[in-house]
Amino acid sequence: RELMLMTNNEDSLRKYDAMILDVGSTIGNDLYLSALSLANEFIAKQPKTRVVIVKSKVLSNFSRRIIHSQRLLDGTVNLPMKDELDRLPDPIIIPCVGVRDYRRTIPFIVEQGDDVIEVGCHYGTSTSLLYDAAVMKGGDNDS
Repeated sequence: RELMLMTNNEDSLRKYDAMILDVGSTIGNDLYLSALSLANEFIAKQPKTRVVIVKSKVLSNFSRRIIHSQRLLDGTVNLPMKDELDRLPDPIIIPCVGVRDYRRTIPFIVEQGDDVIEVGCHYGTSTSLLYDAAVMKGGDNDS
């Protein structure tokens, strides 16, 4: 098929199988939240699109930092060793689906002696689990 550029309203009503978004040339900057927001806007208008390719250096770098909780929990992906994590310029991000997954990741990410902060706690159950994982055995810890 012939590739077409969206130039008028008639083209925007057409359904596409694949979509390629060049974030920098479209909005003038390459910020990962802007790239995701732009992709989401296009996807919302094209619900049958099979694949979206986003040309974004920032989004590509950001994606390398994401490890989905299910892949961590089932052993498909392992976290880098602690000394390797310490050398990374940015932290690893682990998205979780629900509090159960969130709590199950604690043994993978929190070690004894770690300083941990939980933002947005509810009743404190997860906070207690985080504290137990980080508290030093046989000594006091002012967490």
